[in-house]
Amino acid sequence: MSGQSPGWTPAARWAMAVALLGWAAGAAEFVLAPHVFLRGYLAAFVFWCGVPLGSGAILMLYYLVGGRWGQALRPLLECGAATIPILAILFIPVILGLWSLYPWADAARVAQSEALRHKAVYLNPAFFIVRAAAFFLIWCIGAWALVPRSRRAASGGPAPAALSAAGLIVYGLTVSLAAVDWIASLEPVWYSSVFGMYVMIGQALTALALAILGIVWLAPRHADPAAVVGVLHDLGNLLLTFVILHAYLAYVQFLIIWNGNLPHQDSWYLPRSHGVWGAVSLLLILIHFALPFCALLFRRVKRNPRPMAAVAILILAAQAVEAVWMVVPSSAGPALAAVAPAVALIAGIGGLWLVLAARLWRRRPVPPQPVQEQAP
Repeated sequence: MSGQSPGWTPAARWAMAVALLGWAAGAAEFVLAPHVFLRGYLAAFVFWCGVPLGSGAILMLYYLVGGRWGQALRPLLECGAATIPILAILFIPVILGLWSLYPWADAARVAQSEALRHKAVYLNPAFFIVRAAAFFLIWCIGAWALVPRSRRAASGGPAPAALSAAGLIVYGLTVSLAAVDWIASLEPVWYSSVFGMYVMIGQALTALALAILGIVWLAPRHADPAAVVGVLHDLGNLLLTFVILHAYLAYVQFLIIWNGNLPHQDSWYLPRSHGVWGAVSLLLILIHFALPFCALLFRRVKRNPRPMAAVAILILAAQAVEAVWMVVPSSAGPALAAVAPAVALIAGIGGLWLVLAARLWRRRPVPPQPVQEQAP
């Protein structure tokens, strides 16, 4: 009747404790310095967007290409995608702090900048809010359509291949626009043609790394350890593909902007190339590409739950650092002060998400089990 796993109950308790501590620390920062809190909150929100949105994207990818890796991940991805509506609620503080976060939302700054006045038709608070509402509505409708059909497919129903094909196109368009609105427009004169794809691959990495941790956690409960090892090997190959693609897009974006050497393009990289943020940039090269790339080249790493869990945790940490790196240096004021609330709120939002995911998991009729490869 129920796929409840006893281990989720204490996990949910720990997640709730982490959520309360994170939100308490964030609330204290909000009282002391609201602007600093908002920058940290936006970084945390950007990071956790990757879990539900990336889960939905990988689930749709599975229904287009098939494979035992997708059958093993499907229940975990369904739980992740089903939490998409919580993003709309978590976005409310960003709306309330819009005028503090984004230069184009400040009428005085727009009046003093010709570049901002030229972009005011698109970058203005009212249109920004309308677009955000449209994004969340589209994503929620997509999740409500995809998850039930996926569960029916697991019980022998037709695979939602057509829905997945259309959904991936819509996902690409909406996430690209949202990435420009929520992240790139922190530097409103800067633009990049690959930034949307870069954010999408980052979301896929976040969701896939968290799902791999779920597979590893479930592995001792599985009757066929060999099947788990095979699935982990497939997932390691997929994770390696996303790591390489993410690094490639980051390199291409940097190379084109460096080669162009235009002031409005350099505005993104200049604050991230010096001092502490320059060191963080080098750290990201190490933990987001070099270490996971080298680890995932080895077959024994990809077929061993503990090393795979370590790589997944490293990827999640790198994604969290990158979210802070993308958001915080673009804001005015002492940037490093926003790191502490960002860390606290990443934990706070993460604990809240895990509590919700645990409730959804306990309601599932069947626990995930890797099975033989099957066409979608």
